[in-house]
Amino acid sequence: MKKTFLILFVVLSLMACNNTPKEENSGTEKQDETVTKDTVQTETKAVSETGKVIHLNNASFREKIHDYKANPKWSYKGDLPCIIDFYADWCRPCKELSPVLDELAEEYQGKIHIYKVNTDIEGELSNFYGVQYLPTLLLCNLSGEPNKQVGGLTKADLKSLIEKDLLN
Repeated sequence: MKKTFLILFVVLSLMACNNTPKEENSGTEKQDETVTKDTVQTETKAVSETGKVIHLNNASFREKIHDYKANPKWSYKGDLPCIIDFYADWCRPCKELSPVLDELAEEYQGKIHIYKVNTDIEGELSNFYGVQYLPTLLLCNLSGEPNKQVGGLTKADLKSLIEKDLLN
């Protein structure tokens, strides 16, 4: 009975963080995207120098990370290795990971960038990169393909990945 309950709990937890594409909405999404774009551009300039997590929308992602529309083959544009966190506000593991990423952004200031992409707003972007479960992290070196990590990780696990995959 305990095993059945545990299996059911794990399956439901994974399903709760499944990133399902949302239906197209005519005007509402465009308004949200415009507000987000303006906010993100202002915020990105302010926080990129202070060791904080940088929130990206589709346009800023294509500018700073990879223009997947112009070139579907991966080509990282950044000046430092980075972690990209695909998250949603309703996802509990994403909420637990967020303060850890904030701490790592301060700790690794000037060595890596940490970005966040809200999958509820940027569905096209998350679909292109095959994000199905949340949180999904892309660890991007200056060259080569990104390393995809799915699920919540501890700070120690993330530090190990940063040291092994991004800073070596």
